[in-house]
Amino acid sequence: MKYINHKSMKKANSTDIFYLIKNNRQLTRKQIEELTGLSWGAVSNITGELVNKGYVIEKKQPSKSKAGRIPKELMINPNDFFFIGLDINISGLKAVLVNLENDIKATWNEMPDYTDKDTFLKSILAFIDKIMTEYAKSHILGMGIAMQGEIDTNKGMSINVKQCKGWENVPLLSIISDRFQMPVFIEHDPDCILYAEHIEKGLSSALLIRLDRSIGMAVMSQGAMIRGKGMLEIGKMVVSSDLNLEDVVTQNGIERAYMKPFKQIADDAKSNVFYACKIFKEMNKHLSIAIINMSILFNVKKVILCGNMMEYKDLFCEELSDVIKKGLNGNLEEIAITDVKNAAYGAALIAIEKSAYVLDL
Repeated sequence: MKYINHKSMKKANSTDIFYLIKNNRQLTRKQIEELTGLSWGAVSNITGELVNKGYVIEKKQPSKSKAGRIPKELMINPNDFFFIGLDINISGLKAVLVNLENDIKATWNEMPDYTDKDTFLKSILAFIDKIMTEYAKSHILGMGIAMQGEIDTNKGMSINVKQCKGWENVPLLSIISDRFQMPVFIEHDPDCILYAEHIEKGLSSALLIRLDRSIGMAVMSQGAMIRGKGMLEIGKMVVSSDLNLEDVVTQNGIERAYMKPFKQIADDAKSNVFYACKIFKEMNKHLSIAIINMSILFNVKKVILCGNMMEYKDLFCEELSDVIKKGLNGNLEEIAITDVKNAAYGAALIAIEKSAYVLDL
């Protein structure tokens, strides 16, 4: 039998009240008492500690005509505590600084050098160093990482980034948390983008495809993310005896096949050069089949596309959408495009959520 002591119960109640205030923006102590069922004394004690620690601030309600004491509203402190969201991808390093109200206060972008494992890791750590130096006087409570490639969330391991030589089974979470002395959480980058969309738009079932120098996929079903080591690696889907999906729909795969910079191929397609137009038609064919199959498998109602490939959406997105909608026989509600920068934001939001029992609440 497992017993819950007083300290653990108080911690759980403090966490619940903190997130109740966070999710409702502003609440009085009386409203918290009614919503939680806790005693007035417990609510007063816990909220008082949250105010003293600086996580919560008090705000006087507008004066009313009725006589008597005007209750104070409690709200999350938006100015003193922050989380970093970091998107690690060979197409670019992106970071955001997010406060406890989920507002982005600063952003950073940088191109990494992913020649080999040591160089890539050095680029990542230098990028974080720059952020930590810039905000050295702020209370940065933790970091969420949106990581490209296969990962093991539970072990904090980046299993591989196949475009980076020697990047295999890198204990990224421990490397970063040990260096910067803070809680760090690692998630697959498409999961972070989809989670940000869910928080902002209240999604229930959706499939997200991140398409740039590699391809990633995330799925939400009935409001919950589908996760698992090695799952949803759509780039590994076989399209012929010697080719995977990644070989025919990503910028790196197309560049390897045709020995030309992707931008040049895209520019040729815009000029209706035959070989380039054919490349995009082949890309659409294989990508549409993959998305249709995944949409049927997971019974999603919305498909979201994102990634640097969206810079060239005029070359393929309209036709791709038409084929997908036709293939799904009207069972899809929407095909949308979102910003890849939401990977860093989603990583920060996941870190805030997972930090519930890490914070000194």
